[in-house]
Amino acid sequence: MSTIFKKQTVTEDHSLRLAAEQAVQATDATVLEAVVPWAAYHNAGLLNDADAELIDAFDKQPLAKQLELFDAAPAAHVGMLVRIIETMNKPEPIRYTLALVHTLLKAERGAAFLAAEPWAAFEKLLTRDYADFYLRATAASVLAQLCETAFGVRGGAPPAASVDALLTFINAQLRAADADSVRVGCFGLRPLLAVDALRERFALTRAGAGDESDGVMTLVFVLRAHAKSVQLVYEAAFCLWLLTFNRRVVAAAPPGLVRGLADAVRVQKKEKVLRVCIAALTALCSHKRSDPRAAAASAAASTAAAACRAASASPGCLCDDES
Repeated sequence: MSTIFKKQTVTEDHSLRLAAEQAVQATDATVLEAVVPWAAYHNAGLLNDADAELIDAFDKQPLAKQLELFDAAPAAHVGMLVRIIETMNKPEPIRYTLALVHTLLKAERGAAFLAAEPWAAFEKLLTRDYADFYLRATAASVLAQLCETAFGVRGGAPPAASVDALLTFINAQLRAADADSVRVGCFGLRPLLAVDALRERFALTRAGAGDESDGVMTLVFVLRAHAKSVQLVYEAAFCLWLLTFNRRVVAAAPPGLVRGLADAVRVQKKEKVLRVCIAALTALCSHKRSDPRAAAASAAASTAAAACRAASASPGCLCDDES
């Protein structure tokens, strides 16, 4: 593996998950600054007495106090948060509640949510036509983190229907024409790719609607369709690098993957893009495969990786890390 990107066990590296959601996490605190009229929702019959009491005590508390309250009655708090998501239609209370859930998941409280079987509530959010970028991105990220957490439980796994719903949503977002939708897809995808079984599941997922492209080529599509956006190219290339941790995905990688990464290097100048492309290409050519087509792809990957290294050594490419 390149010394620029030393391969490590993704499932044990929490920094990857944190990096995956950096932009979403940066807005959690802002969302939680809003004042939600919980009393009005209670009076309207949208909150029962017990949930109104719980949210009133929980809301606007410091994180340490919120965790103390949550740990004292995890099932009650999870039930309250899930019921708010299930019963509310307005985006404002839903986005606020998602911010609370997101914060609790970052604080490693995911196991408590799994015990409540909240899959249907979060799946439903994926089908709602919200224009709010934060809400869509956080809904996808929360469901993805719950899937990741489920695999972390000994012998556990998320419901197949939930994984299918999330992958269908992610593929649709990645294939969208607007940049915000593609970013939503990337936010949902990154936590999934921390789980080896889900790397292969995504890689084999077809785009649908007559398009036979798999998950790998969907990300290559993002590289090409959004070549003018450094951040989207980086997000797609990073996801492709995460996929190279699965040997079966690499073994079945189409030739278009190498070409897509090499093309990205030729048009991009940002160092972060070059670094992740080098990592992905080096990983591709590090796997020894026997069939002639794979050997040709490996040789092409080696050539492209060498070109990337040469490009990254150019002073003109050592840019800052802005998108």
